[in-house]
Amino acid sequence: MYTCSIGVSGATSGALGAPAVPTTAAATLTILPQPLINAPATPVVLTSPNGNLSAQIIVSTSNPAGLTITVGTTIVTPLTGTWLSASLSGTGSTQTLLITANPGSLGNGTYTGSVTLNASNGANFPANTVTIPVNLLIGPPIKASELGVFRGGNAFLLNATGNNVYTPATDLYITTFVPPGGFVAGDLPVAGDWTGTGHAKVGIYRPSSGTWWLDANGDGVLDAGDVTTQFGGIAGDIPVVGDWSGTGTSKIGIFRQGFFWILDTNGDFVFDNGDAAFAFGGIAGDKPVVGDWTGNGIAKVGLVREYAPGGVPQGNPFYWVLDAQNNHTSGFITFPYGGLAGDVFVTGDWNATGTAKPAVYRSGSWIESLSTAYTYDTFYQYGGAAGDVPLVGFKGWK
Repeated sequence: MYTCSIGVSGATSGALGAPAVPTTAAATLTILPQPLINAPATPVVLTSPNGNLSAQIIVSTSNPAGLTITVGTTIVTPLTGTWLSASLSGTGSTQTLLITANPGSLGNGTYTGSVTLNASNGANFPANTVTIPVNLLIGPPIKASELGVFRGGNAFLLNATGNNVYTPATDLYITTFVPPGGFVAGDLPVAGDWTGTGHAKVGIYRPSSGTWWLDANGDGVLDAGDVTTQFGGIAGDIPVVGDWSGTGTSKIGIFRQGFFWILDTNGDFVFDNGDAAFAFGGIAGDKPVVGDWTGNGIAKVGLVREYAPGGVPQGNPFYWVLDAQNNHTSGFITFPYGGLAGDVFVTGDWNATGTAKPAVYRSGSWIESLSTAYTYDTFYQYGGAAGDVPLVGFKGWK
């Protein structure tokens, strides 16, 4: 609040020319605090036909002036009709925003839109705005994740029929995807849908140089249609793969020094300003896992760690900590799963529900959970030869 006085005077007053009487008036200027609206501006990913076509977001407002505040929405769907809608419910300083997609006759593809929240109070003072990007992914029905192994350090054996049983006539056996100069000791297999075609393809990460070779065109041969890039390469870097931004394509990443994640969020296969780097983990022996823990189309990070009373790890890793809120600080999903010596921790959407669930690979045995109860639900035998490394085709292999 600001105050001042205004003086009014004149040389003469009235017909007789009598001296004017000066007058002073008090003035007050009151500047009310701007009303504020708070909501996460992270992208919302909706998927069809499997997955979620709606999402709820908590919206909070603050209005120090004490006047009534009104929140409104503005919908933008460039060139793609009116498939997006939004509504607010609740009263007071906390409301729920419901974002809904209605694909209607839209064909397969990725559709972008946004919901902008705006607010004002009774004095018509505008608040800040928050724009929430929305991606609608329409494609064929989600396939269950399929099993595979990297065998002998030079070949991929993939259960392309999804029957969880080695079937020589139909399974894929790829020996022709070979890095320049051949494989070297330590080369690691990776898999992802590098181009958004709806199924996984193989790749190789070389820790000694940080080089990735990705079979982008899915022909099982390293050729001009594929991706070669450098991402990582520090001693101890572990490759991770996920759809970090919910666009329908897999992107690469690195888990470094047991706690630091570097993710190619913008999907250009290089580390640049559009990417993410954050800490999550830090107890010795933490193992990285990745998956869409909540079914919103965005892959999130996680850890499997040892029992660590007082921060001192002991025994084998068994305790899963999943960054379900994708904020790296709170809202974690935690549970025990596996824990025998030699267990390799993997994740997949084993029953095509749109969410990733845990599994352990144990000397050729796959022990999978089919729900968020995180129980031992299924058992399959695939692989098991000495040196086999488990590999998951998250959307199936073909």
